[in-house]
Amino acid sequence: MIGCGRCVRACASGGIVVEGERPNRCAHVTDGCILCGGCVDACPVNAISIERDEAAGAVDLDAYRDIWVFAQTDERDTVTPVAYELMGKGRELADARGCRLVALVGMSPEGSLGDLEHLVCAGADEVLTCRDERLRQNDAEVYARLICDLVAERKPGGHPIRCDAFGRELAPGVAVRLQTGLTADCTVLSMDAETGLLQQTRPAFGGNLMATIICPNHRPQMATVRPGIFKAPDFDYGRSGTITQISLADDAKARVEISIPAEEWGQQPSIANAECWSWWVAAIGSKKNLPLMRRLAEALGAELGCTRPVVEAGWLEYRHQIGQTGVSVSPKLLVSIGVSGAIQHLAGIGGAECIIAINEDPDAPIFGAAQYRSRCRRFWMLTLPVALAAAGVLAEIFRAGVNAVPRGQVEAAQALGLSKAKITFKIVLPQAIRFIIPSLISQLVVVVKDTTVAYVVSYPDLMQNARVLITNYDALVSVYLVIAVIYILINVAINKAAVYVSHKTGATIIR
Repeated sequence: MIGCGRCVRACASGGIVVEGERPNRCAHVTDGCILCGGCVDACPVNAISIERDEAAGAVDLDAYRDIWVFAQTDERDTVTPVAYELMGKGRELADARGCRLVALVGMSPEGSLGDLEHLVCAGADEVLTCRDERLRQNDAEVYARLICDLVAERKPGGHPIRCDAFGRELAPGVAVRLQTGLTADCTVLSMDAETGLLQQTRPAFGGNLMATIICPNHRPQMATVRPGIFKAPDFDYGRSGTITQISLADDAKARVEISIPAEEWGQQPSIANAECWSWWVAAIGSKKNLPLMRRLAEALGAELGCTRPVVEAGWLEYRHQIGQTGVSVSPKLLVSIGVSGAIQHLAGIGGAECIIAINEDPDAPIFGAAQYRSRCRRFWMLTLPVALAAAGVLAEIFRAGVNAVPRGQVEAAQALGLSKAKITFKIVLPQAIRFIIPSLISQLVVVVKDTTVAYVVSYPDLMQNARVLITNYDALVSVYLVIAVIYILINVAINKAAVYVSHKTGATIIR
């Protein structure tokens, strides 16, 4: 101990202090120490060391072999669809490890055994089922007691758990009781065949990077997995497996009893299992466009999802939120409208088979995950619909004008040997223009009025600017009167231009 203080400067958590006067200065560890080892590396005289507890090393890690999956049931004692997603991934992990896949199911005494056979078809080598009245409701304390007793008896090597509200409550309690590690919200699970270590990958630092976590000294290796991340396997009805009845300890009971019937809980069905999604976010504009997105979702037979800002604004409920802080989905088709595609959002749609992305930003990250892309700037999102709507009417106006030219004049020009181009530009069009000017001017007026549609799609126009003025100055009547006068002046100017052109061409305008 030389009292140089380098260890203090190297500690980022304030876990070490230097006290006393020279030559008796020495370092003392505080409660802030996180055993990072920074002080050990910084000490120039190797006066600091960390003695780690090697008690875990006495555990026979090779005795923990099998992969377990907690197959959660709903209020009707039916295995949830997400459980089969875990079964598919569990089967892959068990094959890589060369061990068995075990499914753990808890249900009430009236629960059907039919789903247990489906778990075998989904890849389970053994299904452990406990039918007990105390398991009728999802009580984390009761289920934790069941799991911990079974782990102590059978020693599984890995244990993925569904990461929903109940899973988030159950998994930490189990991990604390077993004194093992837990990785939450995993998006990737893989197995190191040589070491038997479960590679658990999850987003970190706000989703800006992916961290892979291992648990080398403790068993079982626990992880919670978000619904919709993995794909459910195809059932193999030719598989065989064992269904084992187990019992719950007599002294296991819930400390809090719920007396409200399940049908009165007011729980909404999960939308993570939808096969088709339409995804709407705030980038589209305002809350008034939400009914349009609902109609789109209904036309596609899809569920409606959103990003976090939409939920925070109160436009949709939390159950619709997709992403790192919401639900994960794995639909066959996902239509992403206006989503930039931040990594937090991409983490929630990784299981989608086909993504159609629509965004005005050509550099939006969502295009990197989409199979079909539409890059369209907002100006053209306005211009193209208005132009296409007017094009049909204008085409009919021009057709009528050309047909109004006497057919005999065209035939006479052909008899004189004039080419088709000269006939069109010298004879037909000059006369056709006289006929179409009145209708053309009328349609132009309609196009001017139709530009107010831009307000609906949140493109700046007179009506949108009017609403800004009304909000700031509280002058509803006067602002709308000014807007009306502006539109009247525009249409009067168009009419005057039509009269001038008609005089030059000799056309007659009927007023």
